[in-house]
Amino acid sequence: EPVGADGTTSFGALLPAPAGEVELEDRMMLPELLERLPDLERRAVLLRFFGDYKQQEIGAMLGYSQIHISRVLRRALSQMREQLSA
Repeated sequence: EPVGADGTTSFGALLPAPAGEVELEDRMMLPELLERLPDLERRAVLLRFFGDYKQQEIGAMLGYSQIHISRVLRRALSQMREQLSA
């Protein structure tokens, strides 16, 4: 439904994105954010979120413990979040 003074804005455009939904701009930044990560962190993130492997499986593939991979992923995601908010 068009709303607003001029009647050209849709009601849906005025609503915020649902919680947890990734903004288009954030998705467009993903390749650059991944490129900035050290090799191990980049590989772990790609395997976890694009390969859908579990931390234990990633550890076995890369030669690290599951606990180490957990720390690597936490560090990588933290760096990516910081860069997005900067």
